[in-house]
Amino acid sequence: MKVTILNERLSNALAVVGRGVASRPQLPVLANVLIRSTAGGVEILSTDLEISFRIKVGAKVREEGEVSVSGRVLSELVGTLPAGPVDLEVDKDSLVIETNGIRSMVAGMASGEYPSIPSFSGKCDIEIGVEELVEEIERVGVAVAKDDARPVLMGVLWKFEKDRIRLVATDGYRLGIGGLRLSVEKEGLSKLILPARALLELVRIVDKQEVKTVLIKFEINKQQVIFKIGEIEIVSRLLAGDFPPFEQIMPESYSTRVLVSREELTEAVKRASIFARESANIVKVKMGDNQLKVSANSPQLGSSETGIDVETEGEEVEMAFNSRYLLEYLGVVRANKVIIESEGSLKPGVFREEGEEWVHIIMPVRVQS
Repeated sequence: MKVTILNERLSNALAVVGRGVASRPQLPVLANVLIRSTAGGVEILSTDLEISFRIKVGAKVREEGEVSVSGRVLSELVGTLPAGPVDLEVDKDSLVIETNGIRSMVAGMASGEYPSIPSFSGKCDIEIGVEELVEEIERVGVAVAKDDARPVLMGVLWKFEKDRIRLVATDGYRLGIGGLRLSVEKEGLSKLILPARALLELVRIVDKQEVKTVLIKFEINKQQVIFKIGEIEIVSRLLAGDFPPFEQIMPESYSTRVLVSREELTEAVKRASIFARESANIVKVKMGDNQLKVSANSPQLGSSETGIDVETEGEEVEMAFNSRYLLEYLGVVRANKVIIESEGSLKPGVFREEGEEWVHIIMPVRVQS
């Protein structure tokens, strides 16, 4: 392999694929990236066997070839090089880097040892606008489980319903439901569970790319999904298992309904959370008579209560919630007003954005009076 590539392009590409380099690899080769030159340019790949990255970079290719070298070492080295063209050449199983009188060599492995990574080919199954996709992933993603006690809860359910995809995530204490609209009904797909990690990596990447749509292809037989963002591809395994029957906990009615300012509610919860740290982050929310009160009390720290003027329907009710769950939800709300619905102090709290179909459910906490 003999290529000349701009250092800026090489550095940016390594920053992308670096997300797929295993920090504690099961196999030594998984700490490496694979660099491959073809007539069309240079490809750089990485994988930890759960998620893989591929990026195509424009370069002047004088000789085709490939090599596998340490992703960390190469990235650190490239970060020290001056701007401008860099020459890359394979010498046996090592990569030689030369520019402006600097010559470095990074030891590598035979490229044949590197795992095979599928590439995006043929037509896509779905094409989604970047803005819509990112917004829905961020909204639903706050409800994803953070530990692997139940691996299926570390994913987001994609349920295909005629001309839309229902997105669902839960950690057992809260439930986020969103959706993506499809231009045409997608046949042959029912339910898939996509790892939240892959979706969040997708959000990070599209935020830095000037693209308007993301192409998605499902390899059902291989239990894989491939995202294509411009010249970048992300390949991820689908999660196996049964997603919890979320429909069963969806309340069908409410006895109390409140319309409250998102900004005022956020500030009130933040204030109360200061005094809730020693009591499992529990804050109380009392709703009724056109008032919503958020409070917390600690014998050691003190107390806080904030009253907010709101629009209410139905009975007075007091509920207790984990303040962290409330703040994470409010952090991804786009609307100025939030609707809170409840059937009682120990029933699920239903949160909606005014004018939006998206629903977020938070289970209340039982507390002593």
